[in-house]
Amino acid sequence: MDRGRFIGIRSLGDWLQLVDSIGELKRIGAGVDPDLEMGTITYLAGKTPGGPALLFENIKGYPGRRLLFNPFGSSLNRLALAIREQPGTDAIQLTRGEMAAYATRAREIGINYIGACCGTVAHHIRAMAEALGRTVPASAKSPDLSKHPIVQQRRTLDELAGKKNPGAGRAW
Repeated sequence: MDRGRFIGIRSLGDWLQLVDSIGELKRIGAGVDPDLEMGTITYLAGKTPGGPALLFENIKGYPGRRLLFNPFGSSLNRLALAIREQPGTDAIQLTRGEMAAYATRAREIGINYIGACCGTVAHHIRAMAEALGRTVPASAKSPDLSKHPIVQQRRTLDELAGKKNPGAGRAW
């Protein structure tokens, strides 16, 4: 898929067309009960790895209305399209900079609550927070990951047994 094809996404309709074109949209045209059936269908689709986005097009009691459920679910392809990236991109390959740009773009269009799901890791969340002007405790550890407790050099058994960590001056 050529990048120019999805950079121009300007609406939910544009995004839905692309999701449909990669085979990740399930249109449900049968009449469904909004109280009993929609939730069950969505629950089952959400429990299925790679479950599709669901577009209910015939909701009993609401003629002409459509509802979209499970827009991202466990699909990195749909998330990539939402942030105007290439489908098929691994979550770890969505770099900190790209996640920060996603957060900034989202804020610019009025989204005040930003998060991520399936496959993102702590450094993605930290990059988004920093892009939005927040200084989180882990910011002091970035970009020098040698200061991160998991990445630090191995400590001796004495240090692990309760003696002070000489680098931080606090007990393990």
